[in-house]
Amino acid sequence: MIFEVSAQPLTNENVLVAKSRDAIRINHHRGLQLRSSAECWRQAIGRMMNKITVRMAEPSDSRAIADLMGQLGYPTAPSEMQAKVDLFLALPSERVLVAERDGEVVGVLSFHLTPMLHAPGNLGRITSLVVSETYRGQGIGSRLVQEAEAWAWSKGCTKIEVTSGDRRLDAHRFYERRGYQCNERRFLKVKS
Repeated sequence: MIFEVSAQPLTNENVLVAKSRDAIRINHHRGLQLRSSAECWRQAIGRMMNKITVRMAEPSDSRAIADLMGQLGYPTAPSEMQAKVDLFLALPSERVLVAERDGEVVGVLSFHLTPMLHAPGNLGRITSLVVSETYRGQGIGSRLVQEAEAWAWSKGCTKIEVTSGDRRLDAHRFYERRGYQCNERRFLKVKS
């Protein structure tokens, strides 16, 4: 769940995003133009995001999801993951979304809906989110969160929560940039 913006140069047919403050965009019709690296980065990300598909997970995605959970620090056997995906698919209150690029699953988000007894509406909860280390910093996590939020709001959620470990500072910033606020304390008891 650690998200970082890569500082590596990105090249594309017409774009070079460099580590410097400025980048050069070559336009064959207008000659040479100077653009900020941030602008070029946004344009390049926009083109890449057009190739990302977010969809409901399928049992055949279980191996890729297990690999992604391993990157998050939760190693899971593919057979165990398939049983979990099968369970989630059978429950109307659960969602497992995957982000796919060129036929490869590169991100996953799991989501849970809970009716609230003490307040109107439902509580939505992001229970896991991970993007492949190779594709982090490209907006894929944001797309997964947006899709989950849209579904949650349509199902009567009045708020959405997520838990992120204290050591995952990049993840905290990721959620804060998307409007999430750290505002409550969580108490946890682990079965002994």
